[in-house]
Amino acid sequence: MYALDASGGVVPAPIDLGPVGDQVFLELFATGLRGHSTASNSVTVTAGGVGLPVSYAGPQPVFAGEDQIDVLMPRSLAGKGDVTIQVTVDGQAANPGHVTIK
Repeated sequence: MYALDASGGVVPAPIDLGPVGDQVFLELFATGLRGHSTASNSVTVTAGGVGLPVSYAGPQPVFAGEDQIDVLMPRSLAGKGDVTIQVTVDGQAANPGHVTIK
């Protein structure tokens, strides 16, 4: 989802974690994950320094060559605003990204 900023530019809409009891998953897309180690902690993701549970990291099922990481967004992030997303694969950090948490 997207929203417009004050100048009319398109910006990502904040992620709404919903009411208590809801589970919200963030899907991240990348390349180069397929060869990662099979160790349970070989793919890690943090948001605002908080570790996110990775439920899937591997090939994206529709687009050839694209990989996907699914993470559960914990309720502790509600209201945090702009946070840095950091993905690390087999100890190698990717470029950080940003999301806004409502």
